[in-house]
Amino acid sequence: QKPGKRAGTDDQHGKTGLPTSPSSITMLDLPDSSPNAPELYKLVEEENWELALERVEDEPDEATYVDSNTKCNALQVAVLGRGTPDPSGRISVIRAFLVACPEAGLMVNEDNGFNALHYACMVVDDSSSKLEEDHAVVSLLLELCPKAIKMVSKEGYTPLDVHLIAMSRVKRRGDILAVRRTKKNQKAAAMTAILKTLLDEDVGGGLARPMDLLFECNSLAVLEQVALEEAQASSSKLRARRQARSNGGSVTSAYSAGSTNFAQFWVWEWALILLKSEHNRKFRNSKPIPPFNAMHAAAQVKDCPLPFLMLSMRAFPNQVRAPDAFTGNLPLHTVAGWETSDPSSVSRKSMALSALVSEYPQATKVRNKSGKTPMSLALETGTSWDNGVRRLTTFQREGSFHREPSFARR
Repeated sequence: QKPGKRAGTDDQHGKTGLPTSPSSITMLDLPDSSPNAPELYKLVEEENWELALERVEDEPDEATYVDSNTKCNALQVAVLGRGTPDPSGRISVIRAFLVACPEAGLMVNEDNGFNALHYACMVVDDSSSKLEEDHAVVSLLLELCPKAIKMVSKEGYTPLDVHLIAMSRVKRRGDILAVRRTKKNQKAAAMTAILKTLLDEDVGGGLARPMDLLFECNSLAVLEQVALEEAQASSSKLRARRQARSNGGSVTSAYSAGSTNFAQFWVWEWALILLKSEHNRKFRNSKPIPPFNAMHAAAQVKDCPLPFLMLSMRAFPNQVRAPDAFTGNLPLHTVAGWETSDPSSVSRKSMALSALVSEYPQATKVRNKSGKTPMSLALETGTSWDNGVRRLTTFQREGSFHREPSFARR
């Protein structure tokens, strides 16, 4: 039995390491190593961890050997050896590799550009024991080879990207409705341990790519959840407005309570973890760190997938109306200030503005601490009439427009 599997594609995708669609990663058996592979490589391939441990200490130079058949070095083969009956022995060998020859952790498979951390993040089983084992390997690699986290594959994937894609694949293996909710606290902790450990490092690049990947790999489940929440929110808003009318209150200020229906939907849990990590990184030098606000955090991710904005709105509808303590921005201000550089960005901004205005129309007239409304921020960033400005004027009353400070001198 081979020690593990490596990321790859079937024949229709070629040998690039990842298919064009990140949600369809496949895993291929490692081929037999070449006859001239050194003893260390052979020992790891055979899962003889005890002798491999001795060999790496005696002959550390063999750790840099890359096999012509597998395109992997012995560290990568050890990382891929998840099926071993001796996981502690495997982890001891991985540690010995990184201590004796740390540069092995930065070497990449020439076919796909994966390093050992990429492979460690490519989980194949979401059982607690396997996830804990994978977490131990990831932690070792980050501790002894920290530069590996910023390396990208030939198709541009970081280890964090690969982990998001791989976990999405694992979760889709079962009935999507059955796996949507976490059943045990222990499993919940194990499921997010690798993600949180990766995010504790300075991964760089912001959240746009990880959020995109998380949505793209789980789009059907997320869109289904959004549809359910929107239907429920519509009914709840109608009841809230009837209640307000019967009590003589303001109908326009009535809104539905936050939904808890999807609180344990694993994709939403992971989206919140991503958003919280960015929030903590942004305010890491602030004491105390301001309270986390999911709606503001999502709005601050330029080109944030609309479904995640929608779920944030449904979980925390009051946050749509809460200004940021530092800038006075509502989420609508923040989205109105998104820069748009391509048709996809323009479309996302337009849809996000429409969703936020529909949820809280009065936000169009609110000024932030710089005296600007969402309209002025949208115009400053080149938003056209059809792609957002029209929507921002829909709920403005005639005669309510004022000269914006940013345009006073034009």
